[in-house]
Amino acid sequence: MVDPDGRDAIVSITRNKDGSVMLKVQTVVHITGSTEPSRIKGYNKDVKERFKNQQVNVEGKV
Repeated sequence: MVDPDGRDAIVSITRNKDGSVMLKVQTVVHITGSTEPSRIKGYNKDVKERFKNQQVNVEGKV
C-alpha cells in the first residue's frame, strides 16, 4: 500500500485496560478493471476472510 500524503487511510491505536493494543486501519479500496457483480462478490468475500479480526504477536506479546 502506498499513501504518500497520508490522506487515504486512517489509523487509530487504542491501549486496552489489560495492556494489549488494538490497531484499527480504515481505508477505501478502489477496484479497477472488471466490475462484473460476481467478481465483486468474490473480492468482498476474500477481503472479509483475509482481514477478519486477528491477533498479532510482537516481541512475545499478543
